[in-house]
Amino acid sequence: MSNRDVVVVGASSGGRAAIKELVAGLPADFPGAMLVVVHSALTSDDCFPRLLSDAGPLPAAHANDGEPVLPGRIYCARPDRHLVVREGLLRLTKGPKENRFRPAVDPLFRSAARAFGSRVVGAVLSGRLDDGSRGMAMIKSRGGIAIVQSPEEASSPEMPESVLRTCAVDFTLPVREMSKILTDLATGSIDLPQSAAFDREARDPAPDEWTEIAAFGDLAFSKNEDLGKPSGFTCPDCGGALFERGGTLTPWMRCHVGHTYTPAGLLAAQEEEVESALWTALRTLEEAVGFRKQMTKRMVERGLKTLSEQLAREVGEYEQQAASLRRLLLGDGQADGSRGGSQ
Repeated sequence: MSNRDVVVVGASSGGRAAIKELVAGLPADFPGAMLVVVHSALTSDDCFPRLLSDAGPLPAAHANDGEPVLPGRIYCARPDRHLVVREGLLRLTKGPKENRFRPAVDPLFRSAARAFGSRVVGAVLSGRLDDGSRGMAMIKSRGGIAIVQSPEEASSPEMPESVLRTCAVDFTLPVREMSKILTDLATGSIDLPQSAAFDREARDPAPDEWTEIAAFGDLAFSKNEDLGKPSGFTCPDCGGALFERGGTLTPWMRCHVGHTYTPAGLLAAQEEEVESALWTALRTLEEAVGFRKQMTKRMVERGLKTLSEQLAREVGEYEQQAASLRRLLLGDGQADGSRGGSQ
């Protein structure tokens, strides 16, 4: 029975506490390596590896570019860098974001599957949206093992639920039960479920070049790669055209420079863009109201009645438009016209 000794873990909202619980249950002689990606802000502090080291017996640290993957260690992705595996070594890259995340879970999962094949165990814990689903499909397509946190236990169940929809998951467990399973898999002392066979039917695992473009961002033009079918949509990150690849159930969209989106990720990004545009419109309207009020006062002082009346009408129109936007953005209870530059 082969050892499954490369564990890749992905999480987002609520995932840090789950990972701490997971590593707390690992034995000091755990024979595998663990690679961890948690969505983090650019300004995140460096304390998470220390917290993991304090939580369990294995040493945890931020991964360093070019270091080997060694057993008995936990490697954490750094803020604003994808953590991937290339030619058996850890690489930290500033390649294009996936679903507006860097680090993202999918690049790690895809690259680990490509590098280590059936030795890989993927674990997806609490998190929003669907990062990790397509990477897990690639892990399964190359004979690896898929584990997800029980959705009913996860504080944000969307990521585990998405993996369950995407491929044949081998173990769905509470976090407290994962440590023993991971240890048994790493030592080869467990009878695997039938689903642990090669899942060649995993939906639309990403082709190898997608691992490279996500990690390094250097293939789309240099190799004249077929980007796929034009989607008719634009990239929220750079404004470029998005091209669609994959099947109808789980498509991916990617622009020329490599920004990549799942449908759920694109929906979330578009929602952010819409809200940002509405706030910008509200700010512009309120500035327009404020400036017209100043100009109206000056026109009155100079006796220019016609101009002052025209500006006053524009003030009323813009105030109505601003009030409508406030109701849309804040809700009727807060959009009472008592805020902003219209005063």
